[in-house]
Amino acid sequence: MKTAIVVGGGLAGLVTARALARSGGFRPIVLESKPILGGLAASWRDAGGSLVETGLHVCFPYYRYFLGMLEELGAAAGIEWGHPTFSYVRTGGDVAQLRFPSLPAPLHGAIAIARHGHLSILDRISAVLGAVEATLSSAGWRRRYESMTFVQWAAQRGFSSELITGVFEPMIGGLTFLRGDQVSARAMLDYINAVGGRADFCRVGLFKAGVGEVVIDPVAADVTRRGGEIRTGCPVATLDMESGKIAGVRLLDGTRLRADVVIAAVPCHAIGSMLPSAVLDHPALRKVTLLRPVPVASALIWFDRPVGGPAGLRFSPRCAFNTWVDMAELLPELAGSNRSVLQLVVAPLDGMSTLDDAALAACVVGDIRRVLPAARTAIVEKVVMTRTPQSFYAVVPGAESQRPEVNIGIPGLLLAGDYVRTGHSPCMESAVVSGLRAAAAAIEGCA
Repeated sequence: MKTAIVVGGGLAGLVTARALARSGGFRPIVLESKPILGGLAASWRDAGGSLVETGLHVCFPYYRYFLGMLEELGAAAGIEWGHPTFSYVRTGGDVAQLRFPSLPAPLHGAIAIARHGHLSILDRISAVLGAVEATLSSAGWRRRYESMTFVQWAAQRGFSSELITGVFEPMIGGLTFLRGDQVSARAMLDYINAVGGRADFCRVGLFKAGVGEVVIDPVAADVTRRGGEIRTGCPVATLDMESGKIAGVRLLDGTRLRADVVIAAVPCHAIGSMLPSAVLDHPALRKVTLLRPVPVASALIWFDRPVGGPAGLRFSPRCAFNTWVDMAELLPELAGSNRSVLQLVVAPLDGMSTLDDAALAACVVGDIRRVLPAARTAIVEKVVMTRTPQSFYAVVPGAESQRPEVNIGIPGLLLAGDYVRTGHSPCMESAVVSGLRAAAAAIEGCA
């Protein structure tokens, strides 16, 4: 049996290890530098037993490989699927919704936009035309807009600033942690095309517990059940190269481990620090270094009472946060507590990145009280700010061309991660697809 070392215990690394272990021909060893698994999908309990996550995670019905894996593991029940509705909450609790009827695409999207209460007639018309164009588009057509921002694309279609700010900016911030004048038009058009492909694809899946509990733990358990090994708190110093081939790794404590193949399943910004000098000038790796990670923060805020808002996923424009949920709706231990526990995506950070946690929390709470009248008299019992200075790569114009394939031609080395070229922007589906492809390449002897 061959040995495969998987560097990184995030979702992509664990999916790779599981696929290798299932093949029967490999014994995978997962090396995770942190004390817990999961990477950007990690979750844990604090000293008081409260759930803490790296951020607000959602999934969509078009995540075919991700959802298929959860079905195989018997973990699919850990997802709560909402109605095909996106709710927008503005100052004073003013709510408008994109409610997608059970009609064929793109008719369902056109009707949802036409019903949006925050839009003028002209904005509804331009939004319908743009959404229909993206929904019916081909991948080749969308690639034409890789070099421009979404705002530039929207300007060509006559979108008003109110339409961009009030409807698209919260969505862009929640998906990419960027602004509309930063994000690649192609990335957002891909999303609109995927979500708009079918009426049921407009549903959002929220996790009934931490993503670590729902996703990461079952995958890791299956790896070890099939004979694989997982080591946490085990940082890798460098990849070992012998006779032009990656032959194993050297740990930070000096221990050397040999392997038939090494899969680097670490974030794109971390690859360079562990590569031997002989491959640093590899063309694909030079491109990877041009991918820049984007910072993001997540806020968990406990109130002493329910603070209102529509059920499910919400968007709020012109706030320190853009996308949020009330976790009390999802977590059994909070269901009877008669309080709200809001989890909010704080992005784009921009100038807020210089604020300390207390100041950043004050901005978030202030905007919550501006948006939700019931929160103005509620007491904040607890705030947990989680910062990720380097999350997934920024999907800015030109970034797609910097993404590598799983196999970049260095013998003994494969790559996995949501930054790998998978046909998806960075998300859990992209991480799973990259892991499956990396395992397939190892099994087929491509490394």
